[in-house]
Amino acid sequence: MNIGIIVCSRTGHTLSVAERLKKKLSADSHAVTLNRVETACKVPLGAATAELKTKPAIEPYDILVFGCPVQGGVPSPPMTVYPEQVATLEGKRLHV
Repeated sequence: MNIGIIVCSRTGHTLSVAERLKKKLSADSHAVTLNRVETACKVPLGAATAELKTKPAIEPYDILVFGCPVQGGVPSPPMTVYPEQVATLEGKRLHV
């Protein structure tokens, strides 16, 4: 399986979890790529939206794993706008 792990990490904690997941999946003989969604500038806490600097492509992957910080049960602004700015997720297996 070709797996794409796409994360947004503000403090590095989400990124460290994603790196451990990549290591585990790679050890299980999967092709795994870790990509980051990054913002053009710092996003203040409580913001409703964010301008993205990087928008990783999803087309090469059979399975997608998304990770980001959550505040009050709501994903961080970069990961809220990211799916709206990439190709369709139709036909992809997703894990959030």
